[in-house]
Amino acid sequence: MSTVLQDTPVARTGEFKALVVFGDSMSDNGHVDGHGFFRSSNGKVWPEYLSDMLNLEKLDVRAWGGATSGQGNYNANASDWSGLLWQVDRYEPDFDMDRILVAVEIGFNDLHDPDNNIRPQQVVDNVIKALNRLAVKGVKHLVVWNIFTSPVSPGYTDVNYDQYQHYQGKQDQARLDFTEFNTLLPPALAAFEKSHPRVKLVFFDANRIIAKIAERFQDTTSTWQCTWFAPDKDKWFFFDHWHFMTDVHRYIALEISAQLV
Repeated sequence: MSTVLQDTPVARTGEFKALVVFGDSMSDNGHVDGHGFFRSSNGKVWPEYLSDMLNLEKLDVRAWGGATSGQGNYNANASDWSGLLWQVDRYEPDFDMDRILVAVEIGFNDLHDPDNNIRPQQVVDNVIKALNRLAVKGVKHLVVWNIFTSPVSPGYTDVNYDQYQHYQGKQDQARLDFTEFNTLLPPALAAFEKSHPRVKLVFFDANRIIAKIAERFQDTTSTWQCTWFAPDKDKWFFFDHWHFMTDVHRYIALEISAQLV
């Protein structure tokens, strides 16, 4: 089992030539803008770090801020586009599938607000639908995340947050929903693997690993954004009320890289 101890990338053998990422704002590197200006972090996000660590020829991020596991987005004006299934349906491979690593990181936007009335089983079902569609497209190498439950996002706890009144008191139910999703996902992935023996799947236990990464940081309850302080290494864990600092993303990429060995 991987531990968050290394600070440098594991040496790679050149197995992969491209990384394709489906997900939400945790993975979105600002691809819509084309210049990476709209990342939800103070620097690179984990797909960018991982691409560098693997020395890849191409990084193709399909993730979209606010994306849910279905067709749409957490934002009401994007109810039928940008979601995981929407992203997957529009993906056409342009590399040798044996050399493409595909990552799926999704579910937080479905479940972080219990008022959405989306159940964890629905999210798991959407993830498996997406994986089946990727398998039909010939994908051979997959990394699939679960959802982190700790530390608690400041969006639930910061009384100065402009949306605090909406999220106040919802963290307990959200954590229960995250935990149920994390319980349902592994057997669903095992069934997927049994149905697709040619697909190599790596399960990234974000719940355990991100909690371990958080132990390296001095502040895991407040946000760095708008503090006007220099972003000291390993001080702030959260960039804003829902997203991580770039240092956290680097540690995540290190952990994923280690699991690919």
